[in-house]
Amino acid sequence: MTSLAAYLGADITQGTVVRAGTHFSGGTIYRDQTSASIYSTPEIWLLDETGREHHFRARALDGTREGHALIVVCDVATGTLLRITNRDTRSTIDLNGLIPQTGAWVVIRAVFRKLFTIFLPAALGAMYLGYITGLSGTIIGDLVGFASNFLLLYCGYLGWCEARNKADKVAERRAALDTLFRQNGWISDKAA
Repeated sequence: MTSLAAYLGADITQGTVVRAGTHFSGGTIYRDQTSASIYSTPEIWLLDETGREHHFRARALDGTREGHALIVVCDVATGTLLRITNRDTRSTIDLNGLIPQTGAWVVIRAVFRKLFTIFLPAALGAMYLGYITGLSGTIIGDLVGFASNFLLLYCGYLGWCEARNKADKVAERRAALDTLFRQNGWISDKAA
């Protein structure tokens, strides 16, 4: 179990909720008036098998009470919550790190990253070189312009591939965690 969790970059904590509460935050003060926006987030303190206490805060913990047995999966690199399984209520909630993002904005952001990191430096460099060498109005300049158009389309393709690969990796990670949870009896096929 530990080696697979380490391979997935996940830290799995099992334990019993010893304290549940709510974290309140927010508030804005203007010059002549006070305006308050208060946000509440459920939080818990989980006591693991070794006697160590862990603190977690997330909206997905809403409804968790003292005495509930939980399994919490966190990303090792970022510390963000990936999955919360409440064994008492038999519920499993996957958070953003385990939900493949496949929307249009994900692809658009990936394409723009490629455009700004690959296309823009190459196009500006080609324009500058064409200007200082005097080749901007010749057939060589036209070929460089054609190559720049091809590079623009290729950057779009690279961005689309990056978004698709990222979603595939998240889906693979989720499937591997589901397998690990089924092997240990933490999740049934109906809950997944």
